[in-house]
Amino acid sequence: MPGAIGFDIYGTLVDPLEMNEHLRPLVGDDLTDRFSELWRDKQIEYTFRRALMRRYENFGVCTRQALVYTASVLVPQAFSAWISPMKSRRGSSRSTRI
Repeated sequence: MPGAIGFDIYGTLVDPLEMNEHLRPLVGDDLTDRFSELWRDKQIEYTFRRALMRRYENFGVCTRQALVYTASVLVPQAFSAWISPMKSRRGSSRSTRI
């Protein structure tokens, strides 16, 4: 019989607040907390929506799409400068919409 084991490391082994230190130089002190909060909310939302629709994507895809959404909403002036290199590294122009 096939089985699976799942681990939730977020908040247990990985400190999500540490990301704020990496975001601060990019988005500024005034947006850091809001940016990380919205990014995390969208990660979870996209993951759950896909599960409900039975359209699985790995968490890395959901994380990237949540980042794209968050950047486009909170820092639109910098969004295109950040996103262009990400798209070229991915080698795909796949839509980021859910």
